[in-house]
Amino acid sequence: MEREFEAVYAANAQMVYWTAYGITRSGATAADIAQTTFLKVCEHWSTLKRLNAPQQRSYIYKTCRGLSLNRLKRDKREGADLSVLESADGLSPMEELFEERELVRLVREKLNALPELYRTPLLLHYYAELSTKEAARALGIPEGTYRSRLSRARTLLKQALEAEVNRYA
Repeated sequence: MEREFEAVYAANAQMVYWTAYGITRSGATAADIAQTTFLKVCEHWSTLKRLNAPQQRSYIYKTCRGLSLNRLKRDKREGADLSVLESADGLSPMEELFEERELVRLVREKLNALPELYRTPLLLHYYAELSTKEAARALGIPEGTYRSRLSRARTLLKQALEAEVNRYA
């Protein structure tokens, strides 16, 4: 089981983390959810090993998404401030590094500001590196709908970034 689990983990860890991050907008929380997701995978290993790779990926995605949404609801109920994004550790005094980090922060901020309907396809495509077919299956929507949302998400993100750049021009 150990080698099989390692293979499943390697194939899905990035997708799980970025799915959780996209929903909770917190790196620490996403890491906790990723760990919990793979504990659930171990608990349900007998079910999971009967599925093919795309079905496993969908099962793991749905588990992660459910855990993330539950955590988000719990944090809101407990009054946690989820509007604050994590800041980068120890900025370097070098101007180039600062500008790069500022750009990453800006993209992350604009991405997080998108409605979940559009944010999720971007995260699944660019961070989790799911194919169109895998992402559509994981979301339970037709491939055409997924492609449409992904295209719209790119446009919205581009517009938001251009508006920010134009603000300083």
